[in-house]
Amino acid sequence: MPLDKIVLIDDHLDTLKLLKFNFEKERFDVDIFQKGKEAMAYLDNNTPVAIVCDWLLDDIDGLDICRYVRKKERLESIPFIMVSGKGQEIDIVTALEVGADDYMVKPVKIKELIVRVKKALGKRKFLEREELSDVHIKSSDTGKFFFKNIIVDSEKYLAFDNREKVDLTISEFKLLSLLMNHPGRVHSRNQIIRSIYGSESHASERSVDVLITSLRKKITSLKNDLTSIRGVGYKLS
Repeated sequence: MPLDKIVLIDDHLDTLKLLKFNFEKERFDVDIFQKGKEAMAYLDNNTPVAIVCDWLLDDIDGLDICRYVRKKERLESIPFIMVSGKGQEIDIVTALEVGADDYMVKPVKIKELIVRVKKALGKRKFLEREELSDVHIKSSDTGKFFFKNIIVDSEKYLAFDNREKVDLTISEFKLLSLLMNHPGRVHSRNQIIRSIYGSESHASERSVDVLITSLRKKITSLKNDLTSIRGVGYKLS
């Protein structure tokens, strides 16, 4: 059975070799790139299951790679994890707004990065093996949630609005699943961050607002039902 392929992009070869070694121990097939443009050329004809990319590269900005990926229908839902020495809130929010699913500040702990990639992939076998108790998005017996004209299939990572498929990032999908699994319940921004990114995430409360705005744009049926509770959080009602 072929291994899941991931792409690692960083301008430091030693870092890439170390990451490649550790990901391969976890039975991933790994392709590494020091140049962002070479990675983009590769992605024109290949579809990995996840991308881990450094923000600052020698030839191109990691944000540009993320934008490039999100514009391609074949790649737009692939988990994209940004890694950077930039740790300010504005940096994290910027990366998430562009389309990154997660953000890690250097120095990166390799085991944590691997766990985050596995979580982003949403594969149950990975979640069970790592016992990631900080993910609390429950599913019904069928793995499907229904809210008015919206359908979410948590097993297949699919979302539909008025019978039309909606392409969501992993973070957007997890947020929508969380809200639809508990309609009427108010979720604080911190609760949402823990459910989507994990308890050790550097994501800010602003990143939740960015995801909410994106969901409202992509799923028109949410326009009047996804509401903000001032000073508290969000609910679907």
